[in-house]
Amino acid sequence: MDDFYWAEIGEAFAQRYHGKNLELADRMLEHFGEDGTILDGFRSETQAVLNEITRRCPEEVWMRITKYLGPQIDSRAFHIKEWLRGDESFGRGEVGALPMIPLKKIWEWVDEDVENHAGYLASFVPTKLFREEGKICLAREVLVRYGTRDDVQMNLIENFFFGGRRDRADKSLLSRKKTTVA
Repeated sequence: MDDFYWAEIGEAFAQRYHGKNLELADRMLEHFGEDGTILDGFRSETQAVLNEITRRCPEEVWMRITKYLGPQIDSRAFHIKEWLRGDESFGRGEVGALPMIPLKKIWEWVDEDVENHAGYLASFVPTKLFREEGKICLAREVLVRYGTRDDVQMNLIENFFFGGRRDRADKSLLSRKKTTVA
């Protein structure tokens, strides 16, 4: 219930204090997926606050996201990646935040380090294929732009067939291993 109230207050704050939105986004991204925080779960209601800020300032939020995104995956990067992807599988309809980011900014990030970023992006683009006038299918655009790369092809296939669940399983196993070893 805490996340519900926090989300309500956070959304009101974001609407009322526009000048503080990016500062709030910084704090949220800094602690994204951190155990014991309001941002520790998948698809928590508090992510709606970050969605609202991203809708208002997509380029600025993307700049902040890329500081934490990886491709070295720690818990924070993993949770950010899942938030960006969303979960439209099995009719859930949970659209991620990545479509809010201007394509130009995404390409700039990938082109900074194609070797590491192209395949990584393919691992978390939304897994919904479509052709609709006025809308961009990110998975298709990634294929058009970087589809000749083996890592892009493999990561996109894994993304579509496992929908991130393999990543979650790997993360869960890693967590269990750390607990058992400690």
